[in-house]
Amino acid sequence: TQLQSQAAQPAAMSMNRFMHHRNRYRREKPDFAQLARDNPSFAAACQLDDRGRVVVNFKLPHQLAALTRALLERDFQLRVELPLDRLIPTLPLRLNYLHWLEDILGVDCSAPRPPAALFAASTSALAAAASTRFWWSAATPAGATEVDKRNAAYAEENVARNGLQDRVRVALAPADAGPLEFPLSLAEPQEQFDFCMCNPPFFADAAEAQGLLNTRSDSRHPPMSASTAASVESFSSGGEVMFVSRIAQESSRHRDRCRVFTSMLGRKPSLKPLKRLLERLGVASYGTYEFCQGRVMRWGIGWTFQSGVSFPMSEFKRRKLQSRPPLTMQLPQRPAGEAGQPSPDYSLDSVFAWCKRVLKRRLRIDCWDQLNKQGAAGRRLRLSAKEVTWTRQRHRRRHPAAGADKGDAANRSQESELSESDSIRGQGVSRLSDDVIGGQGDKDCDVAKGQKDNKGHDSADGQ
Repeated sequence: TQLQSQAAQPAAMSMNRFMHHRNRYRREKPDFAQLARDNPSFAAACQLDDRGRVVVNFKLPHQLAALTRALLERDFQLRVELPLDRLIPTLPLRLNYLHWLEDILGVDCSAPRPPAALFAASTSALAAAASTRFWWSAATPAGATEVDKRNAAYAEENVARNGLQDRVRVALAPADAGPLEFPLSLAEPQEQFDFCMCNPPFFADAAEAQGLLNTRSDSRHPPMSASTAASVESFSSGGEVMFVSRIAQESSRHRDRCRVFTSMLGRKPSLKPLKRLLERLGVASYGTYEFCQGRVMRWGIGWTFQSGVSFPMSEFKRRKLQSRPPLTMQLPQRPAGEAGQPSPDYSLDSVFAWCKRVLKRRLRIDCWDQLNKQGAAGRRLRLSAKEVTWTRQRHRRRHPAAGADKGDAANRSQESELSESDSIRGQGVSRLSDDVIGGQGDKDCDVAKGQKDNKGHDSADGQ
């Protein structure tokens, strides 16, 4: 697959519009011809197509590495060597990660007090790139750990080549070392860190890496670039969920040593078990993020045990929510009372019962009561839908036969059923987000107007 920067295919670049807004590669697509004129090493590695244009074949590791080296030198003033039999970092993805951290920490890169950092699991390239952005001082060098001897050797050479020994400290971690506790053990006991970032081994085994054990669709485009990662970089027992779970468990024992803990993830399904673990560990707040670039999406998860930390929503999630307005059900303005009796007010119980009836009869969605989170207000439902019944509501009301909405007629009178329960004062609108009932399968739904998770969890979590 040969690609030329000025004529990138729309399908291949469709995710670039969701890059972080400060990511320079969102605004500045690499000009391969100019890069070849400025960098002889890149010029020797790339090739010309039949029209004489400079192109890069991302399936060839030496061309991919040459492009990464050239961009690191031009944009970050870093001169590095990259082994062709190890993971070649993609800069737009790493930069998205760093910008997310900037947003979480509220970092001003020109501030006199730069952040102190920990890097776990093959992140020396992240540490080097981050050091040119954050400019942390010699008093607080970043700790970057590698689990592979070859990676560690290259990392130390690259750090020395660029004179970053006072900012990046590389250490070879034993195979059985704790991913967080090992780098912490290298620092002084009283040393505090602002953030931890990690690029873990994504997969448990080769079958999982090839998509044989997940739901990867046959219609998805194949990866554009070659995978040069060694097995030590790609595989670990239990995959990324187990690896990041170890970091989370260790972080609960060192909650005062680091302000924010984060990790990149390669698979979206990994988010759910990790969020459950973070809730059990009693974190103050956590958040997730989507890293979008080219055809590739990766996910980030971050958490903290300290107050005053918020996790921003990604551009991808923000646009997704804007494009899918929530399903809205209007409560009756005046609930009917018994003959000769004043109309009762609404209560949380009556609204909750009304929502269940509408969901079950009109939308044919099964509902079960759920225990609420400890300390959280409101009521909670688990929903299960076997078909899409919540779209085109106006059309279904006008054409009940065509829409197969058999319960509409019966539900026209159910508004009066609110009088069966106690009620809260005033009128209201029950809004059920598309993130809650926008797809088939089981979903959690907090049914309470204006309730907020007391843990401060981000709105992207589907609560």
